[in-house]
Amino acid sequence: MVFSNIPEALRIRTVLHRNNKKRSQIFVPEGIRTIPAIFEVHFQAFGQDGEARLVNALRCDGDINPELSLVAVHGDRIIGHILFCPVTIVSGTVETPALALAPLAVHQDFQ
Repeated sequence: MVFSNIPEALRIRTVLHRNNKKRSQIFVPEGIRTIPAIFEVHFQAFGQDGEARLVNALRCDGDINPELSLVAVHGDRIIGHILFCPVTIVSGTVETPALALAPLAVHQDFQ
């Protein structure tokens, strides 16, 4: 999967401490082609498929906005995923719409 057409504004540069190498990641909204890699990232990060199946179920139910489901890309590899899910905070008689950050996963090779 090639992400070379992503604008520089979306590129996030960071230093990872493993091997003291500087690496560049790009954060982009998920797409139909990224779904299998998102599943794999969650499976690798958690050592089981519960979170990966949860993300798929939320997606199938229409409970997520794909623009709020972001993948971290390093080179041509998806190495992370974050999902902002809509929630409602209820306090007394007031309901406030909000977003919850869950789940968040980083592939084992990049943790």
